[in-house]
Amino acid sequence: VRNDNSSRFGKWIQVAVNPARMKLEAATVTEYLLEVTRVCSQGPGERNYHIFYQLGTRIAQEGFPMLKVSNPSDFSYLNRSAATVPGVDDAHEFQ
Repeated sequence: VRNDNSSRFGKWIQVAVNPARMKLEAATVTEYLLEVTRVCSQGPGERNYHIFYQLGTRIAQEGFPMLKVSNPSDFSYLNRSAATVPGVDDAHEFQ
């Protein structure tokens, strides 16, 4: 199952108002990951983050040998779910 939406991330906006003058003094925007559970485990039929599998392709390994990444199935963190998905070309997606 491939989830191509962007709902994995959220934004927290903090606004500082000067109560005496009722004027905006500052604001910050913090981005954070919503899907913390996805980092730890996947649901049935799901893979982990796609980039992990894309980095395990031959084209990524040859293009970035300094990363010393091997096949996704070599990592216990990734081999809990299917390494390949029908209709998804990780090497093509990586480019």
